[in-house]
Amino acid sequence: MRIGRRWLVAGSVVLAATGCTSQVRGSGLPGDTGSRTPSVASTGSPTGSPGQSGRPQQVEALEITPVAAIPPRTDQPLLRIGLRVRNPGGELARFDPATVLLADASGATARRTATADPAYPLFPLTITLGPGQAVIGYVPFTIDAGFRPETIRVGQARWPVAGLTDQPPNGTILPPTRTAPLNQPVTVNGDAGGSRIDLLVRAQRLTDPAQGFPVAPGFRLVAAQLLIRNTGNTPYALAPGALWIVDDQGHVYAAVPRLDGGGLAYGTLPPRSAARTGLVGFLVPARAVLSYLEFSLPNGPPAAIAQWKVR
Repeated sequence: MRIGRRWLVAGSVVLAATGCTSQVRGSGLPGDTGSRTPSVASTGSPTGSPGQSGRPQQVEALEITPVAAIPPRTDQPLLRIGLRVRNPGGELARFDPATVLLADASGATARRTATADPAYPLFPLTITLGPGQAVIGYVPFTIDAGFRPETIRVGQARWPVAGLTDQPPNGTILPPTRTAPLNQPVTVNGDAGGSRIDLLVRAQRLTDPAQGFPVAPGFRLVAAQLLIRNTGNTPYALAPGALWIVDDQGHVYAAVPRLDGGGLAYGTLPPRSAARTGLVGFLVPARAVLSYLEFSLPNGPPAAIAQWKVR
């Protein structure tokens, strides 16, 4: 169903009233299986003039498309905005979900929250996308009494909330074409902190499910064993933010603290040092079908990102 333009107040929570127009998304969104959606002009719609609901708009280096507005429940006053983010360019591009705003008619904005729900996976704090790569995630907002969402904002782009489906999109997003098989070493060359970085990275195996610490209901723990060698002349600072795992619907899950003493989550790899091996964990929905694992430097050409198929 599409979200209507009317809003009903139930108690102290504003609930979306749904219209009677059904919206069925087939086996994927435009661009998910090789087709390409034309980009809207460089900076999207002008402020105060929202584009059509659900239409892609260019926001700096990324193409962003709202795909759903999941209405609040009486026990949880959250409106979850689903977005499809694609990198149509030839270099790496980063997406920060903190740039997504939900505004009412006066321009006031709702508060973002990090409430996890396995049915509506959150975007990581940041995600690096390689050329042509597309991902989907949710940004939840707390809907206070009397707040009536009107517009989704990202940079200069604007979309009306009215008209978006209130159901998660269906379909499979194919992994990037450069995805390597597990245990294949991949050379990673790019930039971190203004310095040239050269690494050899190998995703050796995936343990699914894994043991390590208790997880919340509806989730499972997955562990990837990686080997990383610094082959360049600049020290490389390890960080969990360089690793993600992606499911077959395009949802992205960030790494959690390391599971053993291998030291892959933190520390520094000296130049031309011996390889370091360790486990990196990911919390994913219990029913998620994982597609590929990703390691990325913050900036650079396509060679600054490595991806491995996990099924």
